[in-house]
Amino acid sequence: MVVTKGRSYVIPVALVRRSWEFLRDRGVHRQEGMLLWAGRTDESGGAMISKLVIPGQTAVRTALGVCVAMNDDAKLSLRSQLAPGERYFIRVHSHPARAFHSATDDANLVISHDGALSIVVPHFAKYAKDDLSSVVAFEYSTRVGWTELSAEDLARRFVVR
Repeated sequence: MVVTKGRSYVIPVALVRRSWEFLRDRGVHRQEGMLLWAGRTDESGGAMISKLVIPGQTAVRTALGVCVAMNDDAKLSLRSQLAPGERYFIRVHSHPARAFHSATDDANLVISHDGALSIVVPHFAKYAKDDLSSVVAFEYSTRVGWTELSAEDLARRFVVR
């Protein structure tokens, strides 16, 4: 028996497509975008993603590059956007070129529980695919920080339908 490390996720394709549309819209203006995917755990310990939350955010452009920031009010409002039993599992954001986890991404602990995921979508989601094959993902651990998931692990743990 093969044991898959980490939680599995089922995500509606319509939610993925709405996410990519938002990130592409931001990218037209050469701005990163950030959103969160929330849902509930199922009886197997997996998660059913059912909600897309786009928090208040400010695009930042410096000589070093671009990023997105949330003010304290936007962070505080996140909890009020969840129904009882829902939780945030995944932060999704775009990059202007290749997908990687920058030092800014590492420090941005919008969600920071063990097992939280950060998905980075390259090229402002211009070429993003619904099956998530064009993204990279990182999993958070309070012991070691962010660790990149392999492409195989990403494909095994995420079902988009």
